[in-house]
Amino acid sequence: MRGLNLLPWRQERRRKQQQVRLSMVGVIAGCAVILVAMGWWWMDSQIEHQQTRNDFLETEIEVANQKIGKIRRIKESKQEVLARMGIITQLKHERVTIVKALDALARRRPEGMYFTEMRKNEGLIALNGVAESNKRVSDLMDNLKDSSSFDAADIKAVKSGSGDASSLMDFELLVTETVITPESG
Repeated sequence: MRGLNLLPWRQERRRKQQQVRLSMVGVIAGCAVILVAMGWWWMDSQIEHQQTRNDFLETEIEVANQKIGKIRRIKESKQEVLARMGIITQLKHERVTIVKALDALARRRPEGMYFTEMRKNEGLIALNGVAESNKRVSDLMDNLKDSSSFDAADIKAVKSGSGDASSLMDFELLVTETVITPESG
């Protein structure tokens, strides 16, 4: 039996097993390459999809920022218009109060006196005038205090007249106007 060589049969079987193993490794490697390629393709499509979404969001954010800027400009112009309207309302109110103040001064002025100068500054009216006597100035002050247009009347100075009319008295009077808001009056 020494002459029998079983080695080629075993070698043949090992060679076939080796081929099967190599073909299995090749199939597995091929499947792995295909899986990696499919994963790569899927990941690339996901990245591309997300990039498309990001581009869309950036475009929409830009549009929204433009709208916000437009809204800010509209709010600013609205504030400017409201400020102008407030000024117009205040001017209308002041026009009415000036007329009322002049009317009240004319109606409350006693006989025997007249005004030579009138200055108005933020609710305070400075009156300069000439009166026949101190009593006329006092009557004017009482009449102005009783008026709904004025809060207070304070005498600043009374001087005897100068020049031809030495019997007349020069006076300076400070009158505080009643504050009436445009909404209430």
